[in-house]
Amino acid sequence: MAELGLVRRFCALPANERPYESTDLASVIEIYTASIRVLAAPYYSPEQIAAWAPVPPDVARWQERLSRLHTIVAESNGVLAGFASYTYDGYLDFLFTHPAFARRGVATKLYQLVESALLAASAPKSYHPRQSCRPAIFRPPRLPT
Repeated sequence: MAELGLVRRFCALPANERPYESTDLASVIEIYTASIRVLAAPYYSPEQIAAWAPVPPDVARWQERLSRLHTIVAESNGVLAGFASYTYDGYLDFLFTHPAFARRGVATKLYQLVESALLAASAPKSYHPRQSCRPAIFRPPRLPT
């Protein structure tokens, strides 16, 4: 029998999704860095991880990059759990969940909101997800039991 502490069950996280605000920047950077260094670590080399999530992060570069994107965040009990950034020409640039909130539906919900916004804007589909976020995007639909 598996140890109870090692059993991880899917439990949808009650989250509030909203547009990104400049005051979210530190949390967004933390989510990205933690996600790359923890959740994506099995998929990439240490050199890739160091290049993509340097310590310390370049805050000015983050501000400039996010200023050109539409970004939404998901928060739970006042803590940011994840974020997604995209352009209206159909490019999904960021889709990240903090490791503390992984596998709880955060990325899936953010992706669905981005997809809805892009469909409403008649944007072409041009998604290029990283390997580590593919389970949230390409998960088969749940069938009723």
